[in-house]
Amino acid sequence: MNRSQQGRSGEQEAACYLQNLGHDIVTRNYSARNGEIDLITSLDERLHFVEVKKWILPRENLEFSINRRKIHRIRRTAEDFLAKNSRFRNWEKQFDVVYISETDRCVHYIPQAFEGGAE
Repeated sequence: MNRSQQGRSGEQEAACYLQNLGHDIVTRNYSARNGEIDLITSLDERLHFVEVKKWILPRENLEFSINRRKIHRIRRTAEDFLAKNSRFRNWEKQFDVVYISETDRCVHYIPQAFEGGAE
């Protein structure tokens, strides 16, 4: 399985996991000039911008897998999505991360992994 296929597989696993928690999938792989957001979901009029990562690293290193530059790109892409989808503008928003272990298929969901405002 190549890197792209692994990514799509992880995104599918994350989508199923979030749906089991009650989330509705708004869109997958939303692309804009600034970047891409793996999943955008909704739950109770709250919009979730979700970054999905598959990992084989020791768990202690997970915090380094999404750097400031990546966070900035996700925020900018979320702004683009909101500008094009006005029905969500007044909804609460949050940025989540789903990590999926390559070895044991364990899913770790981190809601509100980072803030949505500009730094």
